[in-house]
Amino acid sequence: MLVKVFKNGNSKAVRIPKSFLSEDIELLEITKKDNKIILTPKTKSSLDELFELIEKNKDITKDFLDDRKQPLPQERDIF
Repeated sequence: MLVKVFKNGNSKAVRIPKSFLSEDIELLEITKKDNKIILTPKTKSSLDELFELIEKNKDITKDFLDDRKQPLPQERDIF
């Protein structure tokens, strides 16, 4: 399939046909190898997924560290 390269601001761009990308892809990583331009879907990192999971399930973490035995703060002289 051929696509036309066009100018978009100070960059060049191409339109990717809808059938090439699924709906859940939001980011693409672009790399160049020899004379080829490679677009790869960028997946979320496991850390991003962890934070999303925590945000969605706040009730699970509400008592996190409640039973932790934390020493009292040290008393210090103020300058």
